[in-house]
Amino acid sequence: MDKAVRETVRLFVLPLSNGVNKYKDKKRRYFMTNIMGIRIADREKDAETVQNMLTEYGCYIKTRLGLHEADNVCSSSGIILLEFVGNSDENSKELMEKLQAIDSVSVNTMIF
Repeated sequence: MDKAVRETVRLFVLPLSNGVNKYKDKKRRYFMTNIMGIRIADREKDAETVQNMLTEYGCYIKTRLGLHEADNVCSSSGIILLEFVGNSDENSKELMEKLQAIDSVSVNTMIF
């Protein structure tokens, strides 16, 4: 196995096999990207509640993207994608639990 392959296995495969989804840079700092997808099925009813929760956790949100139909009428459902700052695992879990308590909201995450 050549040096580049060994380094790739060491940085990406071994941490995953230990149940950890992190990688190291040259200075040995850990980085992780945490993305949350939120689907709101009833925007008219629950958008304000979701917005208030996002405001509460705003210091931990690095990027926010909202997707919904917006032709001649505003869609009744929508999707929000959030990227969290690197060290906000506990806060993103808290937000996810609060959002899942809302009937018309479903939440999924990607961590890589």
